[in-house]
Amino acid sequence: MKPQSISQQRSTIRLRRWLSHELREKLMASPRSAANTQFDPRTERILAGLHPVAACGFRSAMSGWKELAALHELDVQLISGTRTLDEQHDLWLQGRGHPGPIVTNADAGQSNHNYGIAADLGLFRGGRYLDDLAQQGVVTYGYCEQMYLSLVNAGERAGLTAGARWTSFQDEPHYEMRPKWAETMSEGAMIRELFRRHQEGIDVFV
Repeated sequence: MKPQSISQQRSTIRLRRWLSHELREKLMASPRSAANTQFDPRTERILAGLHPVAACGFRSAMSGWKELAALHELDVQLISGTRTLDEQHDLWLQGRGHPGPIVTNADAGQSNHNYGIAADLGLFRGGRYLDDLAQQGVVTYGYCEQMYLSLVNAGERAGLTAGARWTSFQDEPHYEMRPKWAETMSEGAMIRELFRRHQEGIDVFV
């Protein structure tokens, strides 16, 4: 492994100090029960793959989502998290020469999923994916959308940004933890900066 330069070493020290402070803030803002709650194995694998700061927000949100979903005899799981650039490109190719429908407009590097700050949730009834039940006519698409939208406020209280709020392409299952430096940026501008940081080895949340 190539040794770090002096500037990189200083950046690493600043990052460790910043992360310690940021994680303390997230954990103090989250209910103790949420921080200690263990979810289903798939959700836990996705949480483990997120940036630690984002993982704190999603873990807190999961507790609220589960409580709300249970009111409708539904369950919530995270179903997609961090993707490599190659995985993102393969997903983008789906419906564009590869089998299956188009599921994303984001190619490699153009998705928040590539930077450990985003995850998609899924709603389930009796172990069956709600979107599949809508396709089979068991529930209506309107009901499905309503259930996803009912979770938005709980996600935002945990500090997440909801894809349901997007104006150009609403993505109800999608949530992300936007860094503070990106709070006033457009989605496109934030993605470009995330890609630059990724290329230069700079932490997302610094």
